[in-house]
Amino acid sequence: MRLKIVLSLVTFFMAAFTVAVWTEPKLSAREPEVESSSTPEVISGKIASIGDATFRVDVMVRGRSEALDFFVDDATTIQGRLRVGAQTTVQFREDAGDLIATHIRVQPAASR
Repeated sequence: MRLKIVLSLVTFFMAAFTVAVWTEPKLSAREPEVESSSTPEVISGKIASIGDATFRVDVMVRGRSEALDFFVDDATTIQGRLRVGAQTTVQFREDAGDLIATHIRVQPAASR
């Protein structure tokens, strides 16, 4: 009698577990998780290098200089002329680990 009860309970739990696994949506059917931040971030620093669709800005983080690489796309607005050594403020968003510049403001050179 005990053996029948134990086997019945084991069968019931195995069936319940199987149904639970099969009814969970597949990973590909789920909505993709949004990795990019919805609010843009802003940094200021000095332009270190300029590439075709990228540029690097040196910023101070906790007293140390750190280089951040930004991508420029068709939606990026640029105020001023990008040039190495210029002070800049960059508004950006993160998309799949890449920093995408949304607005770049290059400060004019100080008059002498």
